[in-house]
Amino acid sequence: YPLAGSEQGGGNLVMHGSYLGFVDSADVMCRVGTISGVYASHVSTDEISCLMPAHAPGNVPVEITLNRFDHTFNEAAYHYEPMITTLGPIPTRVLAEGGGEITLSLWPSEDTDMSLVCIVDTFPVPASKLSAGTFLCMTPPRAPGFVALDMAIEDSDILSLHPTVLEYQVIPTVTGLNPAIGIDSGVSVIKVGGRHLVGNEAFCHVGYDSQVQAE
Repeated sequence: YPLAGSEQGGGNLVMHGSYLGFVDSADVMCRVGTISGVYASHVSTDEISCLMPAHAPGNVPVEITLNRFDHTFNEAAYHYEPMITTLGPIPTRVLAEGGGEITLSLWPSEDTDMSLVCIVDTFPVPASKLSAGTFLCMTPPRAPGFVALDMAIEDSDILSLHPTVLEYQVIPTVTGLNPAIGIDSGVSVIKVGGRHLVGNEAFCHVGYDSQVQAE
């Protein structure tokens, strides 16, 4: 585990087996596809960790050796995922209190059943698939400011070639309306006064259901 990682490598794959903890660690190595001599280390008496090298996307067999020469033939499969460009987020600004919804898209767009996460700064949050290549994440609470945003395989490697940026904003406060009374047919212009009312993605909620663009 994990069963997948990015094509740029650098992640750790833990292999399970029997009688793995009774040899000199210097003689323990992994073979990834045709790449031999991959660095390995003991995790426990029945687990060995392989430092995965870079590899072309696709499935590759992974084997281990305890003496640098004789390898296992179990053909455990590891899947290398291609690096992707992260598009978004939508919206680009969220409140510092957290709980906001953002969507991210992957390019090239690929359908996947893998468990992905959004990495907000360094904090992973689950990503729910909305459609092929598009995912929804809930934002955790953060201090106001800009943070890096990546997509990654759950408990494994980051897939984004470059992080995108998400802005956390101070929670806005409404202090007054002018005018505060209008006719039931609508079409009135209302000026909203308050603090931290910034951004070009603002909307006014009228009642419980109506939403109109704010300028």
